[in-house]
Amino acid sequence: MQDPVTQRRFAQKIVKHNWSVRETEQRVKNLGEGGRKPQPAKSPQLLDPNVRAAEAKLRSALSTQVRIQPQRAGSTGKIEIEYYSMADLDRIFNIIMSTNETPAAFKASSPSS
Repeated sequence: MQDPVTQRRFAQKIVKHNWSVRETEQRVKNLGEGGRKPQPAKSPQLLDPNVRAAEAKLRSALSTQVRIQPQRAGSTGKIEIEYYSMADLDRIFNIIMSTNETPAAFKASSPSS
C-alpha cells in the first residue's frame, strides 16, 4: 500500500473500527491479494454491554485477547482466546483449569493420586 491517500483512509478505518494489530495486518494482506476490499468490522458498540463486560473480565483474568461472538440465528456462539506461543497456551490452560468450578467431566478424566 504505497499510495498516501489509501494509507490515510486505511488508518482512519483502523481508528474508527478499533481494529487490533493482527486484524489490521490481515486486512492489509487481503487488500494486497487481488485488491479485494476488506469487509468492515462489526462495531464493538453493537455488542450487548454484558457481553462486552464478560470479554473485559476474561481478558483481565487470562491476560490475553478474548472475543465473544454471540449466538445468531442459525449459528452457535463462540469464545476466541488468543495465545502467542506454546508456553502462553499452557499458561492460559492452567488458569482455566485451576478454577474452583472445574466441570465434573474434567475431574473424572484427571489421573488419580
